[in-house]
Amino acid sequence: MNMLRVSHIDSEELDTELYELIWTKFKSIIPLVRNQEEWRFFVDTLVFLFSSHYFSFSGGITTTYGSHLSNLGFTCHKVSLYLLSVFKRYFNNKLSNRCSSSPLYKRIRTIINLLDLINFIHFIRNSNTKYYTILHRILKVQPVSLDTGSSFYKNSIYSRLEYQNKQLLWNTTLELLNITILPSTTQYFNYFRRKNNISTTNSPTSKHVVCCLCNEFPTNPYRIQCCKGIYCYLCLLKSIEWKHCYKCNESGNLKGISYFES
Repeated sequence: MNMLRVSHIDSEELDTELYELIWTKFKSIIPLVRNQEEWRFFVDTLVFLFSSHYFSFSGGITTTYGSHLSNLGFTCHKVSLYLLSVFKRYFNNKLSNRCSSSPLYKRIRTIINLLDLINFIHFIRNSNTKYYTILHRILKVQPVSLDTGSSFYKNSIYSRLEYQNKQLLWNTTLELLNITILPSTTQYFNYFRRKNNISTTNSPTSKHVVCCLCNEFPTNPYRIQCCKGIYCYLCLLKSIEWKHCYKCNESGNLKGISYFES
């Protein structure tokens, strides 16, 4: 996969994170009861208008917040990119709500998803393919590399890799401590509890404490912020990915913190 396609995928992720962040902030300020999809469409439209820019050189290039950070532009007008970034999500949600029980809709949806999957596989395997989705292909929206911002993009990639390496080292250290030190600590706490009749139910070293997902003794324990439940590190990542807490059934943007930092 060449750098242009990697930048395209990164730009899509950055734009999605921006839309989600602004929408979450908006809901926290203005509680919504009705017409959430319409409000979401309105907010996303404003975000797109303020974060996208059109340049007339090279036949017309449009950039978004994510594509600019990724040193990427698109050979199209803002209208085409708006259809791909904002209107597509709104239209799919409305159509799904109204026609979700229709067998014909389900068949068409399955065919479209299958075509999108084939197109994406072709996109990441074939160096000559520049269309990210079927809709990109229909609207002739292709990514092009920009001359500005490349150093910033490379530095951001290196910073992200450095952060991931540090996080991996930290997790490995905690795992080592969990394997070598915590078992002896468990024996000490059990002896201390029997001697002083003190309950240690809330300690991660207690045999009564288990991971909320796998129901085993927590490996590299983390606390989830919604209910302070204890998870294994990998189980916490799964809960965050699935957007569901298995202790309090909270859903949405879940976060966790290392038990040793809490």
